[in-house]
Amino acid sequence: MKILVSFSGGKDSQACLIKAAQEYGNDKIEAVFCDTGWEHPDTYTHIHDVCKQMDVKLTTLKSKYDFVSLALYKKRFPSTQTRFCTDELKMKPMIDYVLSLHDSCIIIQGIRAGESHARAAMEPECMYFRSYFQVNKSGRKESYRGKEVREWCKQYDASVLRPIFTWTSREVIDCILNAGQQPNPLYRKGFSRVGCFPCIMCRHREMLEIMKDESMKQRLVHAEELVKKSHPSGPTFFSAGYIPNWACQNKSHPTIEDVFKYLSDKNATLDMFEPEGGYSCMSMYHGLCE
Repeated sequence: MKILVSFSGGKDSQACLIKAAQEYGNDKIEAVFCDTGWEHPDTYTHIHDVCKQMDVKLTTLKSKYDFVSLALYKKRFPSTQTRFCTDELKMKPMIDYVLSLHDSCIIIQGIRAGESHARAAMEPECMYFRSYFQVNKSGRKESYRGKEVREWCKQYDASVLRPIFTWTSREVIDCILNAGQQPNPLYRKGFSRVGCFPCIMCRHREMLEIMKDESMKQRLVHAEELVKKSHPSGPTFFSAGYIPNWACQNKSHPTIEDVFKYLSDKNATLDMFEPEGGYSCMSMYHGLCE
């Protein structure tokens, strides 16, 4: 029986790694990191440091694409409505890896009900391949490598455990600190998301922090220019509505330069209102808001 812990470098998956080590033993678990090719250098360092400190095996999975080459292939960047980045860069590599195991496994995920309404509707335990046997809300079943999945399931079992499902952010941070570890340093800098950096759902205030780092700014500009050059229709990194239309050169979809210019304006409203479900601000370890 394999014990796999999905480890993104974020606080929740780190707490799960700690709990799994306590329950099963460091030598019995395996941290699995799905590398999108679009992570912050601090996240790569953090993942390796945590696994080294805990003496836990680290397996890094990669798609045939990285974030930018996937956008080139799709002729667009992901959006809040079309998050193909998660499917291609994380879910498929993980499915491929599970199918390569000639053994049953438990997959531990750092999902918490308090993160969003969608996650609150999930279950603390389930079958990993359930979507291949039960239809979803759209009346469909998962099809990626479907025949191979069904054959694999005749011999083996893959179960999902979400041990921190009912935890608060504060409990997560306490778990990390009590284990003598530190969360990803990006949280200290005010970022609420540390996987895929920056995320297409990056907050305005987080973008202001990114704008202080010239290498990160140029990374965004280069990615957008590269995709635009290949696809003249002009896909932009951020979707329409990320900033007001009047601040966009084409009055609709903002370029990275439009976003930089708007956020530098003293009259920019920034994130005046929180999205439904709120933000998970991890900039300070205690007194956390969710």
